[in-house]
Amino acid sequence: MRLVVLLALTAAGCAGIPPTAPLDSSEEHATLTLVSNDPSTDLPGCFDSLDGHYLQKSPSTIFIKPGRRTVGYSCQAILDGPETTLTADFEPRKSYLIRCDGAHAKVEAQ
Repeated sequence: MRLVVLLALTAAGCAGIPPTAPLDSSEEHATLTLVSNDPSTDLPGCFDSLDGHYLQKSPSTIFIKPGRRTVGYSCQAILDGPETTLTADFEPRKSYLIRCDGAHAKVEAQ
């Protein structure tokens, strides 16, 4: 009986719940904001994942732990396509713009 209860609890805790990204709320975080080249005509982009973990609500600004990170994003040109990623090194207490340029993006330190 105990084994059945344990298996049921384990299955319920994992079923259908995707992992969430390790976002950071400490003072050491790096800030990433996704912007388009022409905000007056382009749709806004959004972040989809961080280091392989899906983000909830597809934000356009995230706070992450410093270091080498892989960020999944969607720009206007690829909203219906596969996720695009970029990998970069992010420093603590720094802000970065990730600017969509068509289907690609580039990192700009602020």
